[in-house]
Formats: sequence, structure tokens, C-alpha cells
Amino acid sequence: FVLDAENLRVLRFSQDSRYLQSFGGLDAVRGRLVQPSKIVISNDDRVYVAESNRIVEFDYFGNFVKTFGDGVLKEVRSCEATENAVIAVTRDTLFWFSKVGILTSRTPVRALISSDPISDIQDVLIDRNLMYVLDSKRICVFTLVAHP
Repeated sequence: FVLDAENLRVLRFSQDSRYLQSFGGLDAVRGRLVQPSKIVISNDDRVYVAESNRIVEFDYFGNFVKTFGDGVLKEVRSCEATENAVIAVTRDTLFWFSKVGILTSRTPVRALISSDPISDIQDVLIDRNLMYVLDSKRICVFTLVAHP
């Protein structure tokens, strides 16, 4: 999967690099992308696209599933998907959504304790019980205890 942000679409290729399809583009009725910034493929083959004010979910075949974060999110920079959550990343907050799209919690940047204050979050990666937070200067690593 490749995010073609300039043409507002997602491209899907086979393992041997053959073009298979595009979705989310200007001709999409549902799931039309407006300001895509990041794409994440979850372990259960869901495709999540971060936009400035929402996350758009597609299935593996490019069928629109749902959006979430509408009316809650502003200036989304990135997203991440775990086994049971989708995280929307803004400059100063991590928004945690359940897989059905319900906002379960918010983690403000000031709640992330590190030796130097974290500012201007760019991206997040979660691998098992570790959360890697990229800010404007460095990567900080946190251990996740338990999160919805």
C-alpha cells in the first residue's frame, strides 16, 4: 500500500510490485480522501489513513469501512494501529480510539514523562509493549502498562 497524498488516494500493489487498484480518490463516493498525511496497515489488514481532522478506515480490498475522530480531531499528523486501538497523533496529544471508532482516552504530551520535555510530536510507533514517540528533536521510548 502506498499513500499518494498529492492525488488524494491509496494505491495497492501485489507482492511482486504489480499495480492492483487505487481507492479513496476523487471518484470515491464514500471514503473520499481530502488531506491524507499518513497510512498505516494493521495486523488484521485494515488500512487507516490519517487526515487533518479524522482517521479513515478501509478494508484490505479498499472498501470504505468508517471514519472516526470527526468533530474531535484537529491537525492530525499521523496515526498508529495496535491490536485493539487506533491512535491519532497531533502536535500535543495522542487520541486513543477503540477499533470500533470510540474515543477511549487522550494522552496530552505533558503527561509523557521524560528527562527533557517532549514537544511537537511528529509520529508514534507501538511495538508490543513499547511506544516510540518522535518529537521535533528525538525519539523517546515508553513502556506501555495497559491501555484500552
